[in-house]
Amino acid sequence: MKFPLSHTLFIAIFGFLLLYSYYFFSQKFPNIIESLWGSIKGNIRKFYFISIFFCFIAFGFIFFYIFQKNNFTSLQIIQFTTALAIIIFSSLLWMPTSILYFYNKSLFLKLLIILILLLVSMGALYLIMILQSWKETNKNMMTYQNYAFYGACYFFFQVFILDFIFWNYAYLYSS
Repeated sequence: MKFPLSHTLFIAIFGFLLLYSYYFFSQKFPNIIESLWGSIKGNIRKFYFISIFFCFIAFGFIFFYIFQKNNFTSLQIIQFTTALAIIIFSSLLWMPTSILYFYNKSLFLKLLIILILLLVSMGALYLIMILQSWKETNKNMMTYQNYAFYGACYFFFQVFILDFIFWNYAYLYSS
């Protein structure tokens, strides 16, 4: 079966809500946005922007594959939607929690931010695992799956290495 429209709308609506939330909070708290970068400055910050652009491309590969695939099982649909839901819903909590931490540097909020970024990373790792587990027999679909898999790997690099490890240190421990 094809990927259901209802799941596509779910991902699209909440993905848009996530992007809008970043815009909303950056407009509502413009004086804090610079602080959210912590000690990340200069070329490292430029690298972050380039990496985020590559994540956008990576998700393009993932969604291209998903919308080309027409032999989903119900379990595969649930797995893919669950992985993205973990990533999106956890990410929705990141900026408001980080802004709260700016005003109240409590241990609870620090641990909550770490947990949120860990959940995003685990959602990305789950996405890698499910993409790898799907077996394609068509050569073109195998190629699309490989691009999607490597795109998911790059996204995991972004959210685990750059966000969970490096950003946590740069914001929570050096600001």
